[in-house]
Amino acid sequence: MIRHLPQYLQVRYLAYLAITKGPDAGAAATRKITGLYPAGLTPDYEPEPLAGFKALRDLDTERYAPPSETELEIDKAANAGDWRTAASLLDQTWRRWDERSHVTYLLSRAAAKNDSWLTEWEASEPDDPGALLVRANRTVRYAWDVRGALPAGHLTGKQVHGFRHYIELAEGFMEKAIAAAPEDPTPYRYMIRIARGRGWPHEAMEKLWGEFTSRHPHGFDGHLSALQYWCAKWRGSNDKARSFAAEAAENAPQGTFLSVLPLIAAFEEHGLTAHRQYRTPQVTSAVDSCLEELSSFGEVDSHIVRQVRHVLAYFLNRLGRHGEAAEQFRAVDGYILTLPWSYYPNAVQEYGWYRRDSVRRQR
Repeated sequence: MIRHLPQYLQVRYLAYLAITKGPDAGAAATRKITGLYPAGLTPDYEPEPLAGFKALRDLDTERYAPPSETELEIDKAANAGDWRTAASLLDQTWRRWDERSHVTYLLSRAAAKNDSWLTEWEASEPDDPGALLVRANRTVRYAWDVRGALPAGHLTGKQVHGFRHYIELAEGFMEKAIAAAPEDPTPYRYMIRIARGRGWPHEAMEKLWGEFTSRHPHGFDGHLSALQYWCAKWRGSNDKARSFAAEAAENAPQGTFLSVLPLIAAFEEHGLTAHRQYRTPQVTSAVDSCLEELSSFGEVDSHIVRQVRHVLAYFLNRLGRHGEAAEQFRAVDGYILTLPWSYYPNAVQEYGWYRRDSVRRQR
């Protein structure tokens, strides 16, 4: 293989490709050496399109699922400045907490593009729990947008200062949202993201976690956010993330899809180019549990099911179970803004590589 050649031969090989077949071919070949596609490789580079699947140039990198009817209504209402429809859509999710979490995400995303309708909602109903929740999460989103995705050591002073300012502001807004609707776990779910950003100590996080789980014991989005807090790259460790994920998966009722958490913990621990590290009894067992859960509860194509299928497609490929992986790729194809693809420097090309690898190697 190329990666086993001496470095000077690797460089010559890449230079030859770049000269004879173009710079994109040379950039694509670097994956064989580094295990990653360069970020600069154009997303639509695809010499051999895969029959029956979306072309790479047509992949949606802003969603992980086709827009739902609710999402289309939200976008329409936001564009028209119709805050009453937006408020009604959120009100309809009361006590359907996973759905409420997702609709809050959609409303906050719409407000991040243009929040004039949200400002009018706040002026008309300043104490409305929904308006307070959307404003709080919109501010959380903005804080993380200011920060960016780079590790802390690579941030500019302006990014650090801006992030600290807006994440502190978001915490105050979220406290108001909690006070306005004490039964609602959704503000606690989004407060976990603030806790991660502000570096809350473990004791404070445990208290926050207790508030969330007392209202929604097996909430998917809350568990996903808490797992990030407990990862080594943030406020925990590999051991803590593994134990958190394993305990949550073991105690969760079928249909909550918390069975995927051990896979996400493994991915966070071993990274983007791992291979043999995933071929363990623990990973295999978690994959099988997810597949079993999908067979019983995966008919409803929810935002949770979509995320689980993306993770499964990746891990089934890593385990060499390419036929099963291809099934998952067919189910989610076209929309890729989710883990694991969103972690890669070139999400489109990596998604395309894993998809092509499984489809071509399936039996």
